[in-house]
Amino acid sequence: MAPHPSARGRLLVDPISPKRAGYVEFPDPRRNDLCLEGVSCHGSARIVVRLARNTILAVLALLAARCSSPPAAILPPAGGRHVQLLHLDGYRPDLLRALLGAGRLPNLARLVARGRISYDATTVDKSETMKVIQSYLTSQLDTKVVGWWQFERSRFRFSNYWLDPAEVLAYALGFEFPRSPTIQDFLAAQGENLVAGMSLARRSVPFQNYGRAYIEGISAVANHTYHDQARATMDSFLDIHRRISENGEKPPALSTLLLAAADEFSHLEGVTVAARDPEHCFVRDGNIDDTVFALLDEDDTLDDRYFARVRRAIITRRVREICIELPEIEGRRAEPHYVLSMLVIDIELGRLIDDFENIRFADGETLFSRTLFIVFGDHGMVDTPNGMTAEVSESFIAYLNRRLGLETGEDQTTLSDNAELGIDYVSLPPRLERPEIYEDWQSEEIRALTAEADRWSREFLVEIEALIRSDLHDSYWWLFFLRSLLIDPKIDEVLHPIADEALAMLRSLYLRGRLDYLEAEQEANRALFDRHVRLVYGGGARNNAELFIPVCESPAACSWERRPSYDEILGYREGAFLRALVESPGVGLIFIRKNNEAFADAAPLPKRVEVEIRDREGNRGLLSVERDDPSGELVYHYRTDPASVNDPLGYEAWGAGEGTYGTYNEWNDRTIDAPYVNVVGGMGAYLYSSNPAIGDVVVLHATDWNFGENLGGHGGVHRGEKKTFMLVSGPGLDPGELRAQARYRSTEDGELEPAVSETHVPTLLDIVPTALAWLGYAPSELDRFAVDGFEEHLDTWIRAQRGDILRNLDEMSSLEKAREAVGVPELTLEPLRPRLTRLLEFIESNREDTLRRLSERPHLGNELILE
Repeated sequence: MAPHPSARGRLLVDPISPKRAGYVEFPDPRRNDLCLEGVSCHGSARIVVRLARNTILAVLALLAARCSSPPAAILPPAGGRHVQLLHLDGYRPDLLRALLGAGRLPNLARLVARGRISYDATTVDKSETMKVIQSYLTSQLDTKVVGWWQFERSRFRFSNYWLDPAEVLAYALGFEFPRSPTIQDFLAAQGENLVAGMSLARRSVPFQNYGRAYIEGISAVANHTYHDQARATMDSFLDIHRRISENGEKPPALSTLLLAAADEFSHLEGVTVAARDPEHCFVRDGNIDDTVFALLDEDDTLDDRYFARVRRAIITRRVREICIELPEIEGRRAEPHYVLSMLVIDIELGRLIDDFENIRFADGETLFSRTLFIVFGDHGMVDTPNGMTAEVSESFIAYLNRRLGLETGEDQTTLSDNAELGIDYVSLPPRLERPEIYEDWQSEEIRALTAEADRWSREFLVEIEALIRSDLHDSYWWLFFLRSLLIDPKIDEVLHPIADEALAMLRSLYLRGRLDYLEAEQEANRALFDRHVRLVYGGGARNNAELFIPVCESPAACSWERRPSYDEILGYREGAFLRALVESPGVGLIFIRKNNEAFADAAPLPKRVEVEIRDREGNRGLLSVERDDPSGELVYHYRTDPASVNDPLGYEAWGAGEGTYGTYNEWNDRTIDAPYVNVVGGMGAYLYSSNPAIGDVVVLHATDWNFGENLGGHGGVHRGEKKTFMLVSGPGLDPGELRAQARYRSTEDGELEPAVSETHVPTLLDIVPTALAWLGYAPSELDRFAVDGFEEHLDTWIRAQRGDILRNLDEMSSLEKAREAVGVPELTLEPLRPRLTRLLEFIESNREDTLRRLSERPHLGNELILE
């Protein structure tokens, strides 16, 4: 889901170094590692650097905020139905099924007993969390976001939705995307109440109803404490529900929550191991998050339900060792951390169920009795033991640059006239990484702007530092005669190492609010790209690559004005580009649009797209996609190239002869057990898009390989990545297999007609129409809202965000934790309000452009069959 620390012995965030691209590297905010000489280092007497770290973090990551209100002990009013979306990141259905069968997931089993489950549910392409969330909240395949970091060809810049504060806010608050209404948008417009935990996207969710454990999240990235993060995430989520109940607020219609521990540990450790022993034991204080040991210390009833053996101290009963069973996955044992994460998440699910059963309404019903649970994985996971950096000793961009005779320019403050660059997010030349400090491209007006941004940002840092000093001085007033010796040097020690990065971040955020600067930078970047950039690796997850190239009449005459044609792609650098891809051991499938030049961000979509699919053995297939105008649905066709020895997708009969037509769901069903699942519908829909973040060539990884260093991954089309599970559980549902009701079917000639009785395996697109139907809304109402109502709703939402944040400055959970950690009686960001007001101007800077680009396409999902 996220950037992951390397599994091969390094503690760097892979693939992005946190010290680059304007990211402030905050050390673990929970460590008590800095005390004053001669001052007691326990309890509230500890002066911890966490205050400095977390104050800056609170300023730069305001979306962590959520309000807290004192309980009022008011019986909540009678509410209507409620839907709980529970997103379990990276769950493989085969492992989940094995653990359920062994009785090791008792809380999920409680839900299975009152609902329907599918172990053949599928995700969308590409199977990346940041992309998938956008799809399952909108029931759309075409989304602006394609990965957690991406390159946008139309703007000549990278976006990072995990590390860049402005982009994190953009993703969470949704003020640029998705361009179709989410289920939250629709429900909020109907006056419904909403709740979101760590769901990453919270557009239309009230400020006070969003809870996310940022402090624990940052620690998890640094120290792999993903179980602690899950615990804190659930705490925050349940606190909101309790507050709503105790204050007699309107009960929520929809709640969303994401738990990511399984995905994170799988990236780090892999999916399976070669061990023969069916059990694995973890020792306390070993190299593991010890949250699970603390849970068992508190509740010994968990021992037999989840673990093969638990060893405790004889006198204190403190847990010393836990042993878990390792189910088999495709002939190997499941990786122990991956299994343990699923057990821990099931314990957290038990807390959620218990709380929902304890929230009782005026009519005597409980929140649990009114809730339809839709529990699902966003994708599966596959082992990727062979990483480009580890196995080939060079990154993917370094490999391509070597083959094409390019350089990164990463360390060049000045580019020579004949420099030819191949770049990705990690290896940006300084001029592209921090353009505001290079004056060679700036007009007099722009230089005045960048100078003002620099001055303003330096003053802001001074004010932040003064606020920290003041709060610590006030708290430790009895050390007034030693401040200059004890307190101030420690503050300097903390702030100095991060000052340059924090300054760069503040400058960038300041300038994001100036359209005149952004337009000037874009034009300057366009000129630089034309002169020097010959390849961009647009990235995303490490199981795929978005590759962009210019149109070149000669090596010295290149342009990024339009996308290259199919023939221009094949002949790029005299064919060296395609040869490099085919000869890379990490490459599995290569996708090239035959009419690639017809796709532009501002242009209407062509009537049809044809995509050539190649493998490294020279086999080819042709995928075509066309929209059926009456229904708005896409119709797909695939055939194997007659000259190929084998079908590159392994679909054989479906691609033979003249090929086969089908809907998205039909192709999904046909290939559900194939090595590559629904490439035709998934990648076909993905590439039938004018999204500027989609590459001119899209490459998916080979089996057991990835383009980075993760031992486990997702983002491709292998069966282990595309298949997941989906459970729908609620009152009155009989246990059984979960299926979706088809709306259309295709004829042999590629025409669409209404389906009669056909059913399909579920997809994540089916979540929205099913949730709406449970809540009493026709899914077609969402389509009407997209045409009439969404633009006004989104405009109002965007305009409200800056004021909403500023009104709640001192109600942030991360700030409160910082205050509690150091024993400071009061800590307020109110003195920073004028600066923050200006800093957050970027939220509305792109509002008019966003509103012009909204989509009115109907939703694509089917209703799941619950009767």
